[in-house]
Amino acid sequence: MSGPYFDVYVLCSERTEALARQFLDEWASGRISSDADYCIPRFGSHPVHVFTSPDELIRFLDANPCEEQAMYWQSGRDDEIEHAMLFYSSDGAMIAGLSVADWERPRDQVAAVLFRLARSVGARFGYVTMNRPPVLAGQDAFRAECARREIAVMHGTPILIT
Repeated sequence: MSGPYFDVYVLCSERTEALARQFLDEWASGRISSDADYCIPRFGSHPVHVFTSPDELIRFLDANPCEEQAMYWQSGRDDEIEHAMLFYSSDGAMIAGLSVADWERPRDQVAAVLFRLARSVGARFGYVTMNRPPVLAGQDAFRAECARREIAVMHGTPILIT
């Protein structure tokens, strides 16, 4: 199924290789990387590091909490979860994301995906948007974005404004 998608993002409880793998194994066990290689920095003409494996990059990002990166996978699932995503911010945070197919899906079903995702990575903050990357301007900015959303997790509490 192709878009439009609900994008579901949560601020993970920690930025570790173990949690990244747990997220990917749970939500995208049949994943296919969307990138052939990964560059640090992500944009620019002269990358300092080039990785050909997402596993190598995840290990590097675990060891270098000030580095930023975005990683995307096709989920390989046969349900509404189309893509899995990991975002690493320069303030040491890791954001897990999912693209959920079918914009016409009832809001409570999308909220249920957000709440399950949050529980799976120990997140206390998260939100739903449509076809947009997450706020990466720092953890405080991510939390502020959660407060502006109709479907969110704030301080570990699910919010669904009807």
